[in-house]
Amino acid sequence: MENDVNEDVRNYYHYIFVSDWNDPQLCQQFVMPMKLQAELKSKVKKEHEIVISSRNGNQGFQDLSEADLIELFQAANVEFQEFAELTNDCDIVLEIPDEEIKVGLRKSRKQLCPRCRLFSSTSEGELCLRCSEVVKNINWKQ
Repeated sequence: MENDVNEDVRNYYHYIFVSDWNDPQLCQQFVMPMKLQAELKSKVKKEHEIVISSRNGNQGFQDLSEADLIELFQAANVEFQEFAELTNDCDIVLEIPDEEIKVGLRKSRKQLCPRCRLFSSTSEGELCLRCSEVVKNINWKQ
């Protein structure tokens, strides 16, 4: 499993960072998120929220926004909790001992937005805040 994870990380770096520029600090920001993504890729569904509990808080993830992590993991939401406080409402709990991380997956409390098809709406059949703003600002021309 460790070799698969490392191979996935190397492939990602090759895809993203092999170009005319190279920023080692930027590459370093993606090490932990990519390791976790490789561990979770077959388990996470769009309707899942991911709860990350680490002895190091959000270290290794602090340079990425919530939106970046949601996109990377293809999940409804990502949140951080204290290491000892991983909630009991998770359907699946995975431990990654080498990194001292526990990851919980649970069904999202939010609803599917009919426009963007993400689990980001507060009510069934309603647009999420992001889509509401987009639709409100569309200048319809006939």
